[in-house]
Amino acid sequence: MIAIEFRKLRHLKIAPMVLGMLFLLCLFNIGSFGASRIKDLAAELSGIGMIQAFLVPILIATITTRIVEIEHSGGGWRSFSLIGAPPGTLCRTKFAILTIILIPFTLVEILVPLAFYLSAGGTNFKASAWVSYILCVIIMNLLTCMVHIILAHRYDNQLVSIGVGTLGAFIAMFSFLLPRYITRFIPWGYYSLILPATASSETHSLVYTNPGILTYLCFTTLTILIAGGFYYHTTQLNKGES
Repeated sequence: MIAIEFRKLRHLKIAPMVLGMLFLLCLFNIGSFGASRIKDLAAELSGIGMIQAFLVPILIATITTRIVEIEHSGGGWRSFSLIGAPPGTLCRTKFAILTIILIPFTLVEILVPLAFYLSAGGTNFKASAWVSYILCVIIMNLLTCMVHIILAHRYDNQLVSIGVGTLGAFIAMFSFLLPRYITRFIPWGYYSLILPATASSETHSLVYTNPGILTYLCFTTLTILIAGGFYYHTTQLNKGES
């Protein structure tokens, strides 16, 4: 089934969309470093985090909706059920495909600019902050993907999933301005909460921070809820076809 899904991706021209966004994100992040007088990597991490929060949820919503919508328009749900792959299994396969896409996408999007920053004389590099952010944002992107697979399966209209993704992107950006105790109750707010860099009122600059144990506990809870919900939903879909 994975091979079949990859053939669908070529038909849907997902690769040019993903590569185009990857190129633009890398170019923007590298360009912002070149235009800055302060070569502080805490500030650059903050910039990457804000761009990630705004643009990547929209990209995930778009590509997820496209690869699920083809099953609605082409009768794929019924066709695959006849060969022993009910809708729940097909949704899980699509998630596996998107995982193969999103993990390298996220790594390249962050590590390529970081390599440029370091080679161009960037200062204040803190490996633990960058590694923790990369791991958390990969998980966050995959959770977002699960949500949009369910939405795209539930609603034939692509605008529903894409609309939710766009709204979520704006909420994620707005969450950078909200108090943390409020942001913890907003799913998209974790794009800001997991970012280990923030503005300091004392130095009036961007500095590394520790998101804190409570934030990580809440993020773990969110991960369990969404992953568990995705597993339950896809299991119910399979039972409905049995």
